[in-house]
Amino acid sequence: MNILELTGMKSTKYGGVESYFAELVKICRVDKFIFVYESMPISENYVNDINKWGGVILCKQSISTFQYFKFVIGVIKREKIDIVHFHFGSYLIAPFLRILFPRIRIISTRHSEIFVSNKLKKLYLKFCFFPFERFLCVSCGVKKEMIEGVGFSSKSEVLYLGVRKKKIVNPNLKKTLDIPKGVVVLTTIGFNIRIKGFDILVKSIQSLMDSNRLKNDIIVLVIGISENSEDSNSLRQLIAEAELNRKIMSLGIRNDINDILNISDIYLQPSRTEGLSLSIMEALNYSLPVIGTRVGGIPEIVHEGENGYLFEKENVEELADRIEILVNNREVREMMGRKSKVISSRFTLADGVEKLASIYHQTN
Repeated sequence: MNILELTGMKSTKYGGVESYFAELVKICRVDKFIFVYESMPISENYVNDINKWGGVILCKQSISTFQYFKFVIGVIKREKIDIVHFHFGSYLIAPFLRILFPRIRIISTRHSEIFVSNKLKKLYLKFCFFPFERFLCVSCGVKKEMIEGVGFSSKSEVLYLGVRKKKIVNPNLKKTLDIPKGVVVLTTIGFNIRIKGFDILVKSIQSLMDSNRLKNDIIVLVIGISENSEDSNSLRQLIAEAELNRKIMSLGIRNDINDILNISDIYLQPSRTEGLSLSIMEALNYSLPVIGTRVGGIPEIVHEGENGYLFEKENVEELADRIEILVNNREVREMMGRKSKVISSRFTLADGVEKLASIYHQTN
């Protein structure tokens, strides 16, 4: 069996999705995995792991849908592909692949919520999606949005990706980052200011500082915004305008997420939209209480009052209130952190990969 994974993405780090793919190549008994990225993944360790277990990485920018379609056709013919698995990107090519290759299995992982703004978009999505045999939704929230927006309830199911706790490489990272003892460390991870709600977080921290409501000193670590990007410049400007340069540190794209979570006390996910945050899953592994928005799959892993708090997206003051509670109450943080560890056992990388491997063999 030969499987073509159309990632539709650029890989900037050895993150949760990359770990999932690497584990899939390692344990799934197929003849060949081929991953198509828009550019060569930045992490050499990730590329080496994929190659080590027999996977192949190809690169093709999807600037032109037609050119991308021709490229995919070439790969299917050359590699005798049995399954095409879409993740992000060019769904428009799926109906034409079905016509050209009627025996090939076509499936999709829905990593994020789907928003249907009008009837025309709904018709377009129905056209793109009709060739798919299965939609693997990363959360119940994503599945619900999928069915309500486009339909295909009989083809949709939930498949949690899962994560695995990694070894600590630098136990002295707090010292490396010059974070004093006793400071409460809040961490958030994401690639985009608006989608991940970093602007909301900055305003919430500003509100807390202005009102002097925190009993303990804090530092906020923002991970994932590419250096020298527009988002990076915008984030620096937001932080400077709020006069929070000494409270919020943007550390860019990192491969030591495990070390960062290890020194953290609270994890924050103020996203405006979210399929199911692998970053939250990783935070649960490190026994962190989590504050997240009531969107997508977040309420499935953040249980109000048990392992963290939920707030309405865009609500600056509600987020500030939740942060205040956890920063000022160490016992509450620790109690919720213990519950996070229990919940994390339901979302393991091994379980997610084994279920997907089973699906591949079912569709063969």
